[in-house]
Amino acid sequence: MHAEYAPLVTEITPFLKGFTLFFWITGTWWIPLLFILAIWRHFIHHYPLSYDPQFWGMAFPLAMYTTGTLQLSHALGVDYLTIIPKVMAVVAFGGWLIGFIGLILHIITTIKEYIQRAPS
Repeated sequence: MHAEYAPLVTEITPFLKGFTLFFWITGTWWIPLLFILAIWRHFIHHYPLSYDPQFWGMAFPLAMYTTGTLQLSHALGVDYLTIIPKVMAVVAFGGWLIGFIGLILHIITTIKEYIQRAPS
């Protein structure tokens, strides 16, 4: 159907692979930064470790990074990158689990407070 574009795609494939790798490396840099910022926020500045919907903003990128790295390793044919998704899947699930447990505890606490304040 689009055979006239095939030579162009063939010519720019190395550029696309390199640029994709560049963006993956940039994404890889953000993962440690996320943890550093969490440590800075909660342990250095003593911000309370209570549930905040922004925690989902950390869980989602971890999962997407994991999936993206797995797909990148398949697309570029570099099998040694598959170790990263294996480790990051556990990290991403841990982040999701912490966020979910925090949400459940927040809901329970809110319901208890509501019941205590309700007129008898």
